[in-house]
Amino acid sequence: MERSRYVDVHSLRYVTERDNLVTHILKVLLEVVTATTFVMLDRLFYEALDVVDGSGTLANMVRTVLGGLNVDAFTKQNVSNHLCIPHPRLIPSSFYIKIYGGYLWILLLLYIDPFTVRLRRF
Repeated sequence: MERSRYVDVHSLRYVTERDNLVTHILKVLLEVVTATTFVMLDRLFYEALDVVDGSGTLANMVRTVLGGLNVDAFTKQNVSNHLCIPHPRLIPSSFYIKIYGGYLWILLLLYIDPFTVRLRRF
């Protein structure tokens, strides 16, 4: 009756660990989706802020609106809001490698875990 739960330490097959592996992989995939959402939001903010530095029609309109907020009507010194505007920078590709490489490393460790647990029996 207990043969279905018997784990042969010399075997390379998943026996009872399969359910745990699937559960942990699903949890990691949910974290990957969350990380991807934040990466995409960062890219969206970068694209939105990069419009101001562009040379197209939309960039000229945004600069005109922001230029109208500069206060120089009743002052003798020129005041600009250029320093207040954020200057967007694109995330280096090494960060993407670190983020998703870490998740791949976790998945690899999840796959290897049952075999390392079996090594304790030796």
